[in-house]
Amino acid sequence: MTEREAEQILKRLAAIEQKLQSLENALLVESKPAELPAMTAEGKPIIPTDHPLIVRIEGVRGGEPITRHACVSVRAIVELTRLGETPEHIRHDYQPYLSIAEISDALSYYLHHQSEIDGYIAENNAALERSIELSRLAAERKKAEAKS
Repeated sequence: MTEREAEQILKRLAAIEQKLQSLENALLVESKPAELPAMTAEGKPIIPTDHPLIVRIEGVRGGEPITRHACVSVRAIVELTRLGETPEHIRHDYQPYLSIAEISDALSYYLHHQSEIDGYIAENNAALERSIELSRLAAERKKAEAKS
């Protein structure tokens, strides 16, 4: 067999392989029933993410990614770990719903979506600072009114 004949055979095999892959993909699409998104008891769709134990639900925790069963935000789990909390301690605080697997998946989600979660953390910190400032101003106003 010549080199040219070998190249032609390889090209034909590649073309056959590509057609076979297309057929397999078409069969998978046809055999798979259309799946409706799972719904909450309130009828809100549960939106899956690329992490199986992390979902989004419109109106729950501001639409942030949350754990599937305990509805704890990924942001909260990340912030708790930054404060030195262990997964076991975090789980204990949210028993019986939050599992170590959900905590691990939340931390994995953070590693894959760090800028998104860091954005939620910054928004949360800014809201907290505004709330503290408003409380301080209200206390000052009350104190000034008491003096007059």
